[in-house]
Amino acid sequence: MGSRPRCDRLIWRRILSIIPLLLVVTFMVSLLSTFLPGNIAVTLAGPDADAERIAEVKEILRIDRSVWERWWDWTTDAVQGDLGRSFFSRRPVVDDIASRWPITASLVVGALLVAVVVGVPLGIIAGRNKGGWVDRGATLLATMGVSIPHFVIGIFLLVVFAIYLDLLPFADYSPVDKAGYLEWFKHLVIPVLALSGSMVAEVTRQLRSALADTLEQDYVRTARAKGLRERTIIMKHALRLAVLPTISVLAVQVTRLFGGAVVVELVFSMGGLGEYTVDAVFNQDFPVIQGIVPLAVLVAVFMSLLSDLAFLKLNPRLRAEGA
Repeated sequence: MGSRPRCDRLIWRRILSIIPLLLVVTFMVSLLSTFLPGNIAVTLAGPDADAERIAEVKEILRIDRSVWERWWDWTTDAVQGDLGRSFFSRRPVVDDIASRWPITASLVVGALLVAVVVGVPLGIIAGRNKGGWVDRGATLLATMGVSIPHFVIGIFLLVVFAIYLDLLPFADYSPVDKAGYLEWFKHLVIPVLALSGSMVAEVTRQLRSALADTLEQDYVRTARAKGLRERTIIMKHALRLAVLPTISVLAVQVTRLFGGAVVVELVFSMGGLGEYTVDAVFNQDFPVIQGIVPLAVLVAVFMSLLSDLAFLKLNPRLRAEGA
């Protein structure tokens, strides 16, 4: 009975904390624009533009105002669903994000599924057979997965499956509405596998270590002495607590996947949010940056909230503590 009110309070506290967090983050982005070198108005006006033309561009883009005025204008527009227009494409930032978001989301969700499907069973097998050859092999693969960068894995997979075996497409992204689910899936296989390498490794390492320690606890020995099957002990008792550190790792790794997606999207020319963000940074396209940064913050807060709720659900000690 006490866990439900606690979950509700946790959700509301986290939701309310988003507001000041977003205000601070968006203001810091606006403040950062004043310290970057170069003049975006001169760049957009062209090399042969006179002072009058440059002043006109500044007025259109509202970059001649103070940082407080720019931040307030952007915040009031953002509340109404208007994130401004890109300095270079002149398209609404909301439309660009909406068109590119499915690409990045497909990569991140696909990498998360691969990490769970591969990393969890591998971690359970390694933790159950601590010190055995399976454990050593899983540890070696996990170490390689953490050490090798995403783009190296991607290039290796490209050479094997796209060039040598000719089983998968070389690069690019194929939308579902244009090419169908099969082509969409085939274009995602290599990028998703490249992005999921480090996450599979982290899930395997964390779950293996936590499960191996949990299986040495007194309550596990008691369960074995009562004659319970090893499968029941692991799946019903040990894994329930051993998975908690892994959930924290997943919450952190999902936010990191968005950073890894930048490299993967550039390597495979996918045109997602990662590539869009890199172009905005190099071009000093501040409306785009101001639109993407809050989105990244929301994803991080949401994953942290899911992690906390999972802890309350799986850990009976926390539920028993009430408030």
